[in-house]
Amino acid sequence: MSHSVDNLYKWKGGYAITPKLDALFTTAFEELDVTSEAQTYLANAVTGAPVYGNSTTSYNFNGLKIVPANNSFGESRQNRQTFTLGGGLKGNLFGNWNTNTNVSWFDVLHDQSVSSTLNPNDPLNTNKGQVTNVDSMGWVSISMKLDNQEFLGRKDLSFATGYEYQHAKMFTSQYGSNNYQATDKTNLSLRSGGATDTHGLFGQLSWRFLQDFDATFGIRLERWNMSDGVYITATANNSPSDRQASAFSPKFSLGYEPGRMKFRYSVAKAYRFPLVGELFDNSNSLAGSSSVGNAALKPEDGTHHNLMGEYNFDNGYVRLNLFHENVRNAIYSSSISNSALGKTPPGNYTSVLSNIGYVEINGIDFTINQNQVFGSNFDVKLDTTILDSKILQNDNDTNYVGKSFPLLPNYRANLLTTYHYGEDWDFSVGTRYQGRMYSQLDNKDLQLPYYAAFSESVYVDLKTTYRFNDKKGHVSAGIDNLNDYRAFFNHPLPQRTFFLQAGYKF
Repeated sequence: MSHSVDNLYKWKGGYAITPKLDALFTTAFEELDVTSEAQTYLANAVTGAPVYGNSTTSYNFNGLKIVPANNSFGESRQNRQTFTLGGGLKGNLFGNWNTNTNVSWFDVLHDQSVSSTLNPNDPLNTNKGQVTNVDSMGWVSISMKLDNQEFLGRKDLSFATGYEYQHAKMFTSQYGSNNYQATDKTNLSLRSGGATDTHGLFGQLSWRFLQDFDATFGIRLERWNMSDGVYITATANNSPSDRQASAFSPKFSLGYEPGRMKFRYSVAKAYRFPLVGELFDNSNSLAGSSSVGNAALKPEDGTHHNLMGEYNFDNGYVRLNLFHENVRNAIYSSSISNSALGKTPPGNYTSVLSNIGYVEINGIDFTINQNQVFGSNFDVKLDTTILDSKILQNDNDTNYVGKSFPLLPNYRANLLTTYHYGEDWDFSVGTRYQGRMYSQLDNKDLQLPYYAAFSESVYVDLKTTYRFNDKKGHVSAGIDNLNDYRAFFNHPLPQRTFFLQAGYKF
C-alpha cells in the first residue's frame, strides 16, 4: 500500500510592458512524500502468524506449492523537493516583428529514497536496506522565436526564425545500508549520471503565391552533446565517453483553401535525441529487478507525411488526415527476464533501452466538430484514429521484425456531447474507446489476459460546470468511468472516479 502527499506552491504573474508586449513570470515549489509498505496475506494455519518466507522454504496451500520471497515485502519512503523558475516575453516588438520567448529553470533541491530489504515485521529483519540519493538533477530551457506576417513589407510572405537551447543533467547514487531506519550509507553500490546539451536553429518562410494557395519551406539545424557520463558499480567502472551528433531537418507544406474547403500536404524530417534518463538512469531494486540506461543510444530519425482535407460549415468542421511515418532507431524500453540475461535472481526483470531499426506507421484520423447542432444548445465532437504500425527491420533482434510497435492501439475513438443550459451552465457526456495494444516488442504480452499488455477500454464520463459572477468563478463536478469499466495494465486501471473543482479569477 502506498500513501503520497504532494504539496505544490505556484505563483504566476504578468506585466504589460506595452499594450502589445507582455512579460510573464512563473515560480513553483513542490514537496512530495511517499511511503509504501507491502503486506503478506499468507498466514500459518496453526498459529495465525503472518508468513513472509525466506525465498527457499515451500509451503502447502490447498495443494499448491508456495515459495514466498521475503524481499518482496519491504517498505520504502521518499522525500522530494523541487523548484521551478520561468519567464517569458510575448507580443509585438516593433513594426511587424513579434516574439515568443521563454526561459525556464528546474532543479531538484532534495530527493532521497530509503527502502528495506525485508518487511519491518519479518522475524528475519535486521534493518538492512538501500538508500538512493539524487545528487544533482534539473534542466535549463531557452526558446526564442521571432515572426513577421508581412516579411519584407509583402503581405504574401511570412517569416519565422528562432533559437532553442536545452540543458539537462541527472546524477544519482545508491548505497547499501546496514540500518535503513537511520539512513546509514554503509557502502556505495552504484553511481550513475550525465548531462546533455542541445542547440537548435530554425527558419521558416511561407509564401501565398496564388489565390487560395500557400507554400511553406523550413529548416532546422541541431547540435547535441552528451557529457560527464558516470556509471560506477561496486565491481566496475563503465562510465561512457562524451559524444556529439548533428541533425539537419527540412520541411515542406503546400496548402489550397478554396472557400470553405482546405487541403494540405506536409512532409518533414524530424530527429529526437536521447534524454538524460534514457542514457544514464541505471538503478537496482532490493527485490532483484533493475533498470539499465543506454549511453550508446542513437537519435530517432523520422520522416513524416500528412495529407489533410477539411470542410468548414457554420459552427463547425469535418476533417480527415491521412498520415505515413517512417522512423529509424526508435527508442523503446523492454522488460527482459533476468534468466534470459544470465542475471540473478532469475524470476525478476531488467528494463533495457535500445534502438529499433525501422518502424513504419500508417493511419487515418477523422474529426467532426459541430457547435449548436441544428441551431440547438448541443455541441458534438467526434474524433477517431485507425493506424497500423510495423517493425520492418531490427538487426539487434530479428524476432521483432513483422511485429506491431508497442503502445500504439489500432483503433481509438472519442465522442463528447455538451448541452449549454443558458450562458452559465454546461452538461457534458463523453465516451472514450481504445483497443488493446502491446507493451512488449515481441507482442507476446497479449497471450496473457491482463498482465503486461493494455487491455481494451470503454469509458463513459460525466461533467457539469457552472460559471458565476460574470464567469470569473466556476464550479465543476463529474464522474470519470461512470460505467466502472475494468481495464488492465498489469493491474486494474482507475475505475469509477469522482471529482470536484472550484476556481475564481480576480
